[in-house]
Amino acid sequence: MPTLGQRLVQIRTERNLLQKNIAKDNEISLRMYRYYESDEKEPTTGVIIKLANYFQCSSDYLLGLSNTPDKRD
Repeated sequence: MPTLGQRLVQIRTERNLLQKNIAKDNEISLRMYRYYESDEKEPTTGVIIKLANYFQCSSDYLLGLSNTPDKRD
């Protein structure tokens, strides 16, 4: 099962995004976002929701609980 950090790296690279832009757009420090990608720190529930909305995917996908990134409302 992939980790949150692995999913963040995967989705960022697939979409050709920069860490600094993701961090800025989600009001997270760049250092903290890098910690999330390296699995050194775990984001709060609120940050997971922000990132899922930003990437337009489900939080389950980011958390590795689903292999389908589709966001279901």
